[in-house]
Amino acid sequence: MDKMLYKYTTLESLALILKSKSIRLNPLTVMDDLQEAESDDDIKYAQYVFISSWMDQPLESVAMWKLYSNMNRGVRIGLKRKPFKKYTVSRTDIQKKVPAANLDKGNCIELIAPIEQCFNDNYMIVNSAFDQSLEKVEYTDDPALLSPKLFSIEQDRMGLATATMGKYKNTYWEFQNEERYVLRFLPVDAKRMIYCENAKEAVYQAFINTNNSFLPYYDLKIRDDAFNSMEITLSPQFTDGNKILLETLCQKYNPNMKIVESALKNKVRL
Repeated sequence: MDKMLYKYTTLESLALILKSKSIRLNPLTVMDDLQEAESDDDIKYAQYVFISSWMDQPLESVAMWKLYSNMNRGVRIGLKRKPFKKYTVSRTDIQKKVPAANLDKGNCIELIAPIEQCFNDNYMIVNSAFDQSLEKVEYTDDPALLSPKLFSIEQDRMGLATATMGKYKNTYWEFQNEERYVLRFLPVDAKRMIYCENAKEAVYQAFINTNNSFLPYYDLKIRDDAFNSMEITLSPQFTDGNKILLETLCQKYNPNMKIVESALKNKVRL
């Protein structure tokens, strides 16, 4: 059986997930942990890093119910790890979009989104390979990791340590035991950057020109098998009226969805 990951949320958010059959990733700039958006750079990269937070702990968490849900209409979603659709493309198609791409051996590669959404005139997804999207958060007190230096500019090149942003959180948040789906963007056309005479300047200007006006969110589509095996745990004080609403949603959008009562029902008052 595939391992499940869990997300604490509300009935309203579940309704949107069921109707759209997708999971929404939001930028680090809107997270409740304000340190997530910090870096030791003039250009703030956090708005280009999109995440959806989950946890791998089957045992219910009182703290997570309180922080991210609602006692009367809260739910905990259980989904297979890496539940998203895969988009298989050829090496040739990738290299048309990114001529300098350094691909592993093989004729095809699996992407996390359609190729035109991974590479286009406005942006590219750095970690677009399907298996690169899920990461386990590392908890630390190291200021250099919590506010990292991402950009390095030398005479003939510019480096950007994209993988650092969104990887670390302060140990205050260790109780979350978080795994997250992460997409890291560059607001630049890869092909144009490669053929530009001054690629360093082109990348720098791309960040400057899109500052505070990038995508507000990004949705990833859920595969049929993962969608149909979704599990829902009700919050400890889930009301009878909300059960009727949930059953209606289930009948309309996902009749195979499993619904279970909270193990904390009649054991806590939150």
